[in-house]
Amino acid sequence: MVYNGFGDKMNICNIGYNSILCEKNGKILLENRAYDSVYIIKSICRIKLAEKEYKVFPDCLILVNKGSAMEVTALDSPVFANYFCYREKVADIPEYTEDMRCNELSAIVKTMKSEEMKQQACYRDILGHYGQIFFLVAKRAIAEKETMQKIHPFYKLREDIYNQPYKKWNIEEIISASGLSRRQFYYSYKAVFNTSIKQDIIASRMDYAKYLLTNTDMRISQIAENCCYNSDQHFVQSFLKRYGVTPTDFRFVFLRFHVDRKQKQSENHKSP
Repeated sequence: MVYNGFGDKMNICNIGYNSILCEKNGKILLENRAYDSVYIIKSICRIKLAEKEYKVFPDCLILVNKGSAMEVTALDSPVFANYFCYREKVADIPEYTEDMRCNELSAIVKTMKSEEMKQQACYRDILGHYGQIFFLVAKRAIAEKETMQKIHPFYKLREDIYNQPYKKWNIEEIISASGLSRRQFYYSYKAVFNTSIKQDIIASRMDYAKYLLTNTDMRISQIAENCCYNSDQHFVQSFLKRYGVTPTDFRFVFLRFHVDRKQKQSENHKSP
């Protein structure tokens, strides 16, 4: 059966949300024996898939077919991913798509994981329908990505900025490559997005910093370096200016919130 986004619900299992595929500097071979699977990679790593090797950056969408395998090699940090397995073949989605904005897709996987853990009535049917929604949203995102790249080169540039916050963007080099004068470039970018390229670069790095603060145990100095800041102090000042709290306080509040929520959930489960 080839699933094209319509018809019967999908058969979904083995869901992972924000799961560690591979520890720092480690390697793992993920074999698909009974199911196809889809992965949203959330970390920088290297992947070998069907004899092809890729250096993967966050928000890469990968499909692994039944009977094949994916080798994952971690670099300087653990490899996190959102994923699930399914039986049906999916049409019109490539096995490897980079530079995807996967927040919406990740939210779907998070909901699927919650349904799987609760295992309430009809949860398998619900998971199947969420699987349908996931691939419909993925197809739409891929189509929009391709359309945006054709419409205006600034869209691709901005997408790269948000998908690669760890890259040391040089604005002067970007302007030179565009073929526009500095004034034309700044005016055109502002006209299209109602913000400056500098603000977009800062915003992408701050978003990435929040992700690292809440999903890894990296030190503040390591996060600052990963977000392309030359000093810890500059990074802390930028974070404080944007969010009103220091990175350390932000991490503390986030972790405290989740600990309290887990305690409340545990108490609710114990209540008669």
